[in-house]
Amino acid sequence: MLSCDVTATGALSSCSVPEEAPKGLGFRAAALRMSGSFQMRPGIGMSGRTPHGDVRIPINFRLPALPPAPPTPTLPAETKALAARLAKGIDPAPGFLAHYEREAKKLAAGRFGVPREVGAEAGEALLMAARAKTVDLQQALGAAIAARLSPAELAEFVTFAESDVGRRWLAGNSGQSAELKRLGQNDQERFRTEAHRLLCQSRDCSSAAEPAPMSPQTASSDPILSGAPWSQRPTLTDTLAAWPVSFLFGIAGWSRLDCTVGLQGAPEECELVYESPRGLGVEAAARGLAERYRISAQSLPDYVGKRVAIREHFFALDDAETEPVAAAANPSARLMLARRILEFQAQRAKPSRDAANRSSLATILKPLDPALRQEMETALLMASDANIETMISARAAFVAERYDEVDLQKILRFEESVGPAIERVRAAGEEDAQARVAHIAEEVSAAARDAFCKSRDCTAPTFNQPRPESPPASTLNP
Repeated sequence: MLSCDVTATGALSSCSVPEEAPKGLGFRAAALRMSGSFQMRPGIGMSGRTPHGDVRIPINFRLPALPPAPPTPTLPAETKALAARLAKGIDPAPGFLAHYEREAKKLAAGRFGVPREVGAEAGEALLMAARAKTVDLQQALGAAIAARLSPAELAEFVTFAESDVGRRWLAGNSGQSAELKRLGQNDQERFRTEAHRLLCQSRDCSSAAEPAPMSPQTASSDPILSGAPWSQRPTLTDTLAAWPVSFLFGIAGWSRLDCTVGLQGAPEECELVYESPRGLGVEAAARGLAERYRISAQSLPDYVGKRVAIREHFFALDDAETEPVAAAANPSARLMLARRILEFQAQRAKPSRDAANRSSLATILKPLDPALRQEMETALLMASDANIETMISARAAFVAERYDEVDLQKILRFEESVGPAIERVRAAGEEDAQARVAHIAEEVSAAARDAFCKSRDCTAPTFNQPRPESPPASTLNP
């Protein structure tokens, strides 16, 4: 329960938390952080800093709705045994446990407003539950994979996964090694460079800061004020989401809007004074971000009705120099085998990769004008295709160094015989796998909560409202 004074401008001040349940778990600190986001209707006929009154705001922290677990497939005894061996031989959910290890460290460090000693205990409970449930997740995903493979495909998959070369190959493909991460960073940098070239060959993508002296002030008779005391302003995440051109194409952008401060401290009647580069959506992004600004309650009486300048800088990522990938003059048999393996994988994965990229770009580019969005999507997909050959060359050298010729022949046979079936299973069962992960994550939370709350009162009120839905996560696969 948040209790605050309300100023004449509708802002909250002198907030306290007279009630919280359960106590000592960070809800009080979270509520106080949220208090700066509330804006009440300002008092009528009141002026200056005369308090409008006080308000008590109930805040309910509720978990998002998660999908139920998909039905467990009924497997014949022989298939069930192979599925168990498969789950033991490979990790079908790479990164699941690592996620909880990171969260446990944050809790132990006192993040989220939780006292360190409480956070350490909570983090330990979370990590223990995650370790126990990771095995359940691996077995569930192993059974789901087995149910979609033919007996012959499954037997060959298990045989390969249990072999020395199979364990190394399947573990190496998880992308967790430092070398693969470095190659992935080079891929991203080359991808962004090519996307920039494709987009900017027909557009002027150069950007420059606002010229000096400043542009003439707008039609308002009030002076243009810089350095306004904003109590709320966009975060870096807000800025990246508003103008994704900066991180997708490595293009910097600048803008300036001159706005009037409204009664509730929000910018109104904004006029564009400057944008760079032009025609790439900078103005629309700046106008969207302007909605997130608020003048502090203490300064609002001095700023209402005044014109203020809002400047945005959309930073481009500073790419490190990519390592050149040179083709071998006389490729060895190992290098040629490695290339065949990777070319086969790339060709096999192209339909699902393109579909995933289009889905992700539809979300990332949504803030932009439809015509511009289509142009950028085309450039990004073309850059992805152009980057594949370089990626194959770089990874072929990496693979050829780590496997002898006999092992590479075994890997090639596996990829050609079972690889297409695995890709088919992955594409068909992606939503199923996500639902299983979400369900196991809920079980992790429940188990961690039970362990953590044995020594303290975690009782909280029961709310009848429907739980919110979790937004989908989007990633771009270059």
